[in-house]
Amino acid sequence: SREIGVLSALNYSYDDRYLADLSWRASASSRFGQDKRWGQFWSAGIGWNVDKESFMGNVSWLNMLRLRFSVGSTANVTFSPYQAMTTYNYTTDLIHYAGIGAVPITMGNPDLNWQITMKYNWGLSATLFNERINIDASYYKNKTKDALMPISLPWSVGVSSVQVNMGKLENSGCEFAISAHVI
Repeated sequence: SREIGVLSALNYSYDDRYLADLSWRASASSRFGQDKRWGQFWSAGIGWNVDKESFMGNVSWLNMLRLRFSVGSTANVTFSPYQAMTTYNYTTDLIHYAGIGAVPITMGNPDLNWQITMKYNWGLSATLFNERINIDASYYKNKTKDALMPISLPWSVGVSSVQVNMGKLENSGCEFAISAHVI
């Protein structure tokens, strides 16, 4: 299998208070059908360093307080490289007067497409007491569309299943981490 990609990124910070990140990626993989090889993915994020604002005054125990949000799309190529094309195993066990026989190994799906996940993340980061305590809290939501699913086929076809894009998956959760330099 072969893959190729192009990536661009843009980062901007204004007065060390407001942050913005943008990225765009185009990737191609030989694992997909001929008309579905290219996929485009993007992400955007913003951040606000609240501790740099004048209304925060001089809070000696607070080193950093950042609010952030990001959204973006990702994809993966985690399946066998031959799911988009039908492959055969030629065997001498099936000799016919015109030659040897072939048995299908995989039933190809030329419409196999990228499995795309939209990711949303809201978060807060804080550093306290001369960087001795670090706190990181996030809420995330991931929505996957066109998830790859195996569809069962009758055994008379010669293979048990074919991969298709038909699944949807959504998960969300919270993450919280705290670390401290005690000594």
